[in-house]
Amino acid sequence: MITLCEEREYAPIVITTLHRYEHFVRCVESLKSNECARYTDIYIGIDFPPSEKYTDGNKKIIEYVDRLEGFKNIFVIRHTENVGSEKNFFSLRELVLEKCDRYISIEDDNEVSPCFLEFMNEALETYKDDLGVLAVSGYMYPIEEKENMSSASIKKINTYFAATAFGFWAEKEFCMRKFLNMHNFEKYYYDFRGMKRLRSYSENQYCNFVKGMLGYTKDLIKEDKLAQIDLSFGIYMFFEGKTMVYPAISKVRNWGYDGTGEHCNEINIGVKGKGFRSYDFSVQPIDNADLIRQNLYEISDDMINKKLDNFFSIERKELLKTKTAYFLSRVLGLNRTRKLISLIK
Repeated sequence: MITLCEEREYAPIVITTLHRYEHFVRCVESLKSNECARYTDIYIGIDFPPSEKYTDGNKKIIEYVDRLEGFKNIFVIRHTENVGSEKNFFSLRELVLEKCDRYISIEDDNEVSPCFLEFMNEALETYKDDLGVLAVSGYMYPIEEKENMSSASIKKINTYFAATAFGFWAEKEFCMRKFLNMHNFEKYYYDFRGMKRLRSYSENQYCNFVKGMLGYTKDLIKEDKLAQIDLSFGIYMFFEGKTMVYPAISKVRNWGYDGTGEHCNEINIGVKGKGFRSYDFSVQPIDNADLIRQNLYEISDDMINKKLDNFFSIERKELLKTKTAYFLSRVLGLNRTRKLISLIK
């Protein structure tokens, strides 16, 4: 259990933003409610508005940050031209890693529990030398019941990387990013046994990977290069035998499914059915404990990937089409299959 004291080193927080004032303030104020906040450095990257419609929210964020208190140190980068979310993030990350060997990244549309920072720091310290753990998530998908779980309960997942709020060690991240390229992912793709194993663990991630590699969806490959996104992180984890540590009770609520986010589409809450496409993430229950009060402990769950598949459910027809496309690509090759799919689309 973490002892709250000024002498301890706490992982700095990295948060990028542009114009979503209400989201950003909710996020930062929830971080301030953490006991560890006053011992924690926060790095904020404010991008420049790409057009007039972003100016008002951007200005309000700047004014809010100018009077911000409650953290050990506050570092701000205000860009003088629009650089986009990726460059905004990496400029902050580079600044942080000049001083620290780890960091906590959180998107500006998240709300965190009062024990979020304690959990993240405890997990980052506990698993820093465990080569089987790639990163730490502060978020847990809404697939669990709270019964028989505590604020200190953790689960390990080997198929999904939650980019909503995560903690990374510099060395582990460097090794992963160095590995993320088309050559290595094509080796994964042509590993028939590995792909069959992936499908048995997560039909959804299997479909995401196949469709991404075939260019049917545009997130995984951009300008003939592998994108460094949560999907590529998750596929890397699976094939390299690594996991991400998750809290059994989520320490993060994601407000980004309102249509304003860059990575999250708007959710149709009124749609019939259950699971990802109709879930109201803005009311997801999160841990309300102020402190964890005990050491982290793992809950073994052989059904965790099945629970995730049920939440991110795909139609049998879609799975069959994806399997067919995969087997076709093994005969024709990736490039020919990509061209064929582009013609059909």
